[in-house]
Amino acid sequence: MSVAIDISYSGIAVISLVFAGIGLYIKTYVTKKAENLATREDVAAITQTTKSIEAKISDEFWNKQRQWELKRDVLFQAAVRLAEIDSTLLDQFSIGQLVKDMKVKDVSAEQSEAHDRWSKATRALDETILLVGIVCGTETMMAIKNFRSVAYGLIVKLFEDKDAGAYSNSKDRYNKNLEAARGAIRKELGIEE
Repeated sequence: MSVAIDISYSGIAVISLVFAGIGLYIKTYVTKKAENLATREDVAAITQTTKSIEAKISDEFWNKQRQWELKRDVLFQAAVRLAEIDSTLLDQFSIGQLVKDMKVKDVSAEQSEAHDRWSKATRALDETILLVGIVCGTETMMAIKNFRSVAYGLIVKLFEDKDAGAYSNSKDRYNKNLEAARGAIRKELGIEE
């Protein structure tokens, strides 16, 4: 009987070792699977975070690009408006010179047409100044407003006061303000002087 008991204790020991080995294998297997699952979840989370960062950067870049394009368009429009004011002011001066130098009596049609062009040009510049105030800095807006103010004072002298010498007398101040407005536009666009 003692042999049978030894076999059974030996069998139990062997069975215990087998189960311990199986338990260790299962534990290792489950641990590795859990690590792999955690790694996949981490990779998925990192991928999702990366995608959201890329989308945010893309949106921010797109928004900055659109803002730049809007600013550029408004500033180009402002440059055109400055040129229109300059041109209509020169028309007013030329008509005044015709009256003064050539003693032309009736230039009312020309004056009326030039005054209409001036009115349209100043309205367009005023609209553009509002846009410049929205998309640009105060310095640029003020430079354009200052130019408009000088030009308006000059046109009043030419058109209403019929002071033909006003253009010559104010030319330096006028040109200084025109160049200041153009310089502010270039600076806002990042263009070197």
